[in-house]
Amino acid sequence: MCEMCHRSPCLSGCPNAPGPEKVHTCKYCSEDIVVGDEYFEYDGEYYHDECFADCAVELLIEAGAKRSTASEDDIDDGSDYLYESRRDEMLLERCG
Repeated sequence: MCEMCHRSPCLSGCPNAPGPEKVHTCKYCSEDIVVGDEYFEYDGEYYHDECFADCAVELLIEAGAKRSTASEDDIDDGSDYLYESRRDEMLLERCG
């Protein structure tokens, strides 16, 4: 019998009551994911909801995402489209 709540097992509000049961361990913070926690599973690893948000960019980069800084070289001026359209017109003229 518990000395504080005088129950066995302890009432849920008792400081001696056992905490929620561990379900997984968070890959990011290494703390327990317990019953009632929201979590993500990614690539066989488990993350607290808030931890997943904190490391989502890192995970995406590991999965192959590429981060870049836009430059003037990235501007699509449509030249590829114009070239392909003109090429298609010429092929149709030859075949028709």
